[in-house]
Amino acid sequence: MNCNKKTSSSPWYAAVIVFSLLLLLPAGALAQTEPQDRDANNDSVVVNVLAAAQVDSGDVAGPALSKGFVMAGLNTMSALRNWQSHLAYMIRNGYPLAEQWLIEDSNTASDRLELAAQAASTTADRTALGDLKNQYRNLQEWNDQLIEAKQSLQLAQLYMSPEGLKNDLLFQKTVECANFLAPMLASGRLREDNACR
Repeated sequence: MNCNKKTSSSPWYAAVIVFSLLLLLPAGALAQTEPQDRDANNDSVVVNVLAAAQVDSGDVAGPALSKGFVMAGLNTMSALRNWQSHLAYMIRNGYPLAEQWLIEDSNTASDRLELAAQAASTTADRTALGDLKNQYRNLQEWNDQLIEAKQSLQLAQLYMSPEGLKNDLLFQKTVECANFLAPMLASGRLREDNACR
């Protein structure tokens, strides 16, 4: 019996698994993610993962995405999820909108989206990139709406309503899109869906 048998896993596959565990959260789990305090020496955000990630292994019939794009796309999704969870956390807990954090989140997501655009080398990649861009635009629109509501003193209605985010159609659209994009990217196969349109 040979104990030195090589495994078939690669660093790329391991990275996809790690990203999948962080990104493939259902909408209910997203409500339980909380950004931790940031300090000047650490730009990271700790996310408490409270739900198991599942990918439907039978739904991988689309064309393959390139490995470089998958990694860049998962990095982009990570930034988009951080931005989305920061906004949701502030609203759910009645905290003032930390506009500097939101600017940083938007800039990080924009930078990673640009890297994903540079990595898109196939038609399938470019189609998936379109969904990533739509998610970025929807999050930016939601972000801007919340800041505008804050400036016009309308944000209190959202803070005081227990159903605030459940009734926020744009927020729900970003959740639906995120719950479609993350498993699609992790599968490495393009799938078509209207969730991000």
